[in-house]
Amino acid sequence: MASDDVGRAEGFDRRPARPRTERRFRCVVVGQGTLGRLASEHLVERGHELVAVVSDDPGLQGWAREAGVRHVRLAGGAGAAWQLPRVDYLFSVANLTVLDRDALALAEAWAINFHDGPLPAYAGLNVPAWAILNGEREHAVTWHLMTEKVDAGDVLISETFPIDANETAYTLNSKCLDAGIRTFRELVSRLEDGTARPSPMPAGRRRVYLAAQRPSAGGWLDPGSPAAYLARLARALDFGQHPNPLALPALVGPAGSVVVRRVTAEESVGDAEVGQVLAVDDAGIRVRTADGDALFSQFEAYDGTALTAAEAAQALGVGVGGRLPALRQEDLAEFDGLAARWARHEDEWSARLASLVPLEGTYLGRASGAASAGARVERVVDVSDLPRLGAREPATDLLCVLALLLARLEGKPSVDVPFRHPGLAAAGRPAAGRFSTHVPLRVEVAPAAAYGDFAAALSAELALVERRGTFLRDLPRRQPALAGLDASWGRQRWNVAVEVSSGGGGPLDPPTW
Repeated sequence: MASDDVGRAEGFDRRPARPRTERRFRCVVVGQGTLGRLASEHLVERGHELVAVVSDDPGLQGWAREAGVRHVRLAGGAGAAWQLPRVDYLFSVANLTVLDRDALALAEAWAINFHDGPLPAYAGLNVPAWAILNGEREHAVTWHLMTEKVDAGDVLISETFPIDANETAYTLNSKCLDAGIRTFRELVSRLEDGTARPSPMPAGRRRVYLAAQRPSAGGWLDPGSPAAYLARLARALDFGQHPNPLALPALVGPAGSVVVRRVTAEESVGDAEVGQVLAVDDAGIRVRTADGDALFSQFEAYDGTALTAAEAAQALGVGVGGRLPALRQEDLAEFDGLAARWARHEDEWSARLASLVPLEGTYLGRASGAASAGARVERVVDVSDLPRLGAREPATDLLCVLALLLARLEGKPSVDVPFRHPGLAAAGRPAAGRFSTHVPLRVEVAPAAAYGDFAAALSAELALVERRGTFLRDLPRRQPALAGLDASWGRQRWNVAVEVSSGGGGPLDPPTW
C-alpha cells in the first residue's frame, strides 16, 4: 500500500506515449494524487478503455470529468458499492484504503497495486519515512498483484534506488513518484505485449507499518539517543509543505516544548553530561547526546511562529550549562502506549478541528465582578454529594447544564468547548506532554429540543471524545487543511475551558495545545 504521493509532479519523465496499441484492455484506476492522475492519463494515451476512476480525491475526480471518464466515490473500499462492470485489470495507485473481496473480484485478470517501498520488509504505510528513520541506504517501489493480505502478492515489476545522505521524507517520496510512473509505463507495455510475468515475493522478514504507528516517543528528540539517529528522525519527519501523517520533531525542556526542523550530528567537543546544553547562538542549540553532539536549529512554536535559538531555549527553560531531560524508559513505555491507542483517531480529530466553532466567551466581560483581562478564574464543583436525578451520573448532568448554558450565551446552534475528560490525566505528564491536554467537545443545541434529548445527545458526544482520547499537539501544524487553525486553537482565544476530574481537590490544569 502506497502513501499518498508527496513529491514534485514536474520532476518525472514526460516521454511521449508510444503509438496506440492494438492490444487494448479494459481497466479501473483506484487511487489519488499525482501518481493516480499520471497513471490514468497514460492509460488513456495508450488507447485503453478506462472504465472508471474510483477516488475521493477532488483533483483526480476533476481530471476524470475533464477527460470524460466515469468517477465514483471510494466508499471505504467496498467494491459492491461502486456498481462497476468487470474489467481486465484493476490498478490501485497511491490508494490508502484496503479494498474488499468484491473490489478485487472486478479484475478478471489481475488486480495490481503500487507500493512505495521494497517488499516484504516495508509493507504498509508511510514507509519512505520509516526507511530513512531506520538508516536504510536504498529504497524501492513495487507493483504487485493484490490479495486479501495487504502488500503480499507476487511482484510484477520493481525499481531500486539509493537513499541520499540528506534524504528527507519529501525528497524520497519524490523519488518514489518518479520511479512509480516510470515503472508503470513499463508495466503497461508488458501487459500490452503479454510479457508481464509475476514472480514470488522475495524472501525475507515481512514488516507492516500501520497508519497509526508513530516513531518511538512521537518525534521527541531525546538527547539520550545517538546524534545520528536524531538527525535521521528530523529528516524522516520532514514532509515539506505536504501533509505529515506521523509527527513533528520536537525538543522537550523543563518549561515546555518547541518544534525543531533541522538536526545535525557533530563530533563531541569537551566533556559534558548527556542532555547538557553546550551553546546557544546563531547556529542553533548544541546539546550533548548519547554518542556525540547534536546541533538543533530552525525552531518553531506550536502555533507556527519562527523562533531564534535564544527564544527556543527560553521556551524550553534551559540555558548554556543547563540540561534537557533524557527520556526515561517508563515514560517512553507510557507515551508509546498512549500513542498506539490515540493515533488511530487522528483523522477524526482532524475533521473536528477543520470544522471548529470557537467558544468566544465575550459575554464573560459583562458578568458582574468579572476578572480583569488576562486573569484566571477557577470554579471547582464537588459532585460527590449531588443526587442522581436519572440514569446519568451527577457529573454528566452538571456538565450538560453548563454546556447548554454556554451554548445559549454564545447564541450559536453549535460550539466547541475545550474539554478535559478523566482519560486525559496522562496527557500532561512529562513523557506525554506533547499531547493536547484538552479536546473540542461539540455542543449542539436544536432550537426546540427538550433537555432530555439534549442531554442524551451530549452524553453520546462525551462517550465519543473519551473513546478517541486526544491528539498530538502538533496535529494542526502537520495538516495543510488546518492552516490558520493554531491561532484559534490556542489558549489566548479560549476564555472558557471545562474539566471533569476523578481526582478532585487540586487546581485545574490550563489547556496546552
